[in-house]
Amino acid sequence: MMQGALEPSTEMVPRLMRLSVGTDSARADLARLAGERMLEGTTRLARGVAGLAAAEERGENAAMSIALQEARHGLGIIESAISARAALDTSVAPAEVADAWLRSELGLPVPVSAQASPPLSSFHLALMTILLLFFASMVVIHYRRMRAIEALLAAPSAAASGSTSARAET
Repeated sequence: MMQGALEPSTEMVPRLMRLSVGTDSARADLARLAGERMLEGTTRLARGVAGLAAAEERGENAAMSIALQEARHGLGIIESAISARAALDTSVAPAEVADAWLRSELGLPVPVSAQASPPLSSFHLALMTILLLFFASMVVIHYRRMRAIEALLAAPSAAASGSTSARAET
């Protein structure tokens, strides 16, 4: 079953992976192939739908299943042709389009690095600035408190040593 789902991509995905952005002859060949596959997929889809309608009238479940499989195969061919045309029409690298199409066929998630990260909003930048200022002020306050504690700890010991020397003189 999975083999049938991958059949439409057998010619298209490797060509998209190898297609360089600058070669016009390869792009023209791929556009021609995409047109042929679109026509083939449409024909298979129509044949599958017609077979499904005929099998439904006869009440043959096995024939309906075969016709539905034919229609799905036609849809797969059409999807691969649309992906090839999208690779030719957009500024996205053809290999990335082929990879995304193959991942969608296999039900795999798109990798995080391939997903575009949204730009930082002004709210996010303002919040991060406020948090940074808060952190810096906490560091300054901590530093000042430690200096004050050191001064307090140093003052009584000096006063205590001074008072004991005063008692010793008397």
